Amino acid sequence: MHPDLTLIVGLWTLDAAVDDAKGRAAALKQAVTDADVRITELTKELEGIANRVAEAVQEETAVNTELEKYVRRTQRTQALLDGHQAVDFVTVEKQLAQCKAHVGRLEDSLLEILDGIETLKAEASVLEQEREETREAKGELHARWVSEGREIRVELEELWPRRQAAAAELSRDMMVRYKGFRDRGLVPVAHLGGKVCTACNVVVQDQMRLEVASGRRIHNCRGCGRWLLPPVPEEVDPEPESE
Repeated sequence: MHPDLTLIVGLWTLDAAVDDAKGRAAALKQAVTDADVRITELTKELEGIANRVAEAVQEETAVNTELEKYVRRTQRTQALLDGHQAVDFVTVEKQLAQCKAHVGRLEDSLLEILDGIETLKAEASVLEQEREETREAKGELHARWVSEGREIRVELEELWPRRQAAAAELSRDMMVRYKGFRDRGLVPVAHLGGKVCTACNVVVQDQMRLEVASGRRIHNCRGCGRWLLPPVPEEVDPEPESE
């Protein structure tokens, strides 16, 4: 392989290693951040449920108060009928029926409110458990961030000077082209595959292929601009051992 191409591949290899280390560090930090965000979300949801439970309890108290009032009214009306003290029997009987119907509606409403409160408490219990688990997970993630992050920093401290030294070996024009690929997040090199560039499938001239394969010159693909690497050697299956 041409010496300049060896420099480019070496720099790219080091940059890929630096990117990988930084990516692992960022992923560790992001995991802690995500756990923090989830804890905050769960806390807000629990606060919302607590407010809804408080409102439901107030509504329960109001319904209970009205229910007790109508139960007493029903009892008094019933007593009038039982004691034959009603002046207008038909009207009192009608009032009794209305009171009983209203008591029934209030009892149904009360049951619905109580069921709602129980449902909210069950939801809160699930969320509270998730929050506790997330807090525990965050602690473990933070510990990993600290321990593995320290190792990654050591790795980067070893890689970066080598990367800078490799970059200094490239000519100005090569570095400008290389940086263009880096800025776009693209691999700057591509192997020849048959008669084409394996990155973009553009046909490479015969003379260019020969010079790249022999290492006499470096060439860039006319399609994607990547530096062309010699073809990947084909793997040859080992011959079966004779018995």
